[in-house]
Amino acid sequence: TYVYETVSMTGTIDDENKKDRVTEYIAIPDFSKNGKGSLNLTLDATRLGPLASAVNYVFDYPYGCLEQQSSKMLPLIIFNEYIDVFDLNSKVTDIKKCVKAYTKDWAKYQKQDGGFGYWPNSNLSSIYPSLKIGEVCGLALKRGYSKKELNIDIEGLRQYIWNENNSSRDYISAFKAYSAYVLALLGDDNAEILLNQIYGKMADCNLTTMAYAGLGYLEL
Repeated sequence: TYVYETVSMTGTIDDENKKDRVTEYIAIPDFSKNGKGSLNLTLDATRLGPLASAVNYVFDYPYGCLEQQSSKMLPLIIFNEYIDVFDLNSKVTDIKKCVKAYTKDWAKYQKQDGGFGYWPNSNLSSIYPSLKIGEVCGLALKRGYSKKELNIDIEGLRQYIWNENNSSRDYISAFKAYSAYVLALLGDDNAEILLNQIYGKMADCNLTTMAYAGLGYLEL
């Protein structure tokens, strides 16, 4: 087993000063396991470059459950005009058309309780794919999409997420924090109730829970 080390360096130079420059040094180790090793150097004008492989991995993931489909849409919505950094512009020529096509298809699989199952043919709703689709919808709404364009029953989805969390109000987890964040994105006042529950037990929360809670507070 070989463990590869990744190091990222960021900085800025003065655009107006043509002589401004930065020098970075690379220390080549004098040892290697079994005499094997390699060096890859990536230069990018933004901080997005190192994300390219991860974004493409998610976008090209071969399985079609709704959670994975919604994960594909996140970088398109979040990074939008920067998708050329990830070479996604060769795969998606019209971002909004692509996102709308996916959400229109998802709408066919929304359950009566407002949630979504893991797979299009799932009989029951599951909280995680429902949260992922809720996050996609919330971020899309922030970036100018209309509820009509998304085709999803947003109110029903909000109610499903709230009901799933309200039934376990004493249980604090990353899912509850993620739910609070998604509800806040969707403009649901119940997000603050969940965040207050989490804040009251912050000392017992892990980093993932605190991170999602922080995102939730930012959206209030």
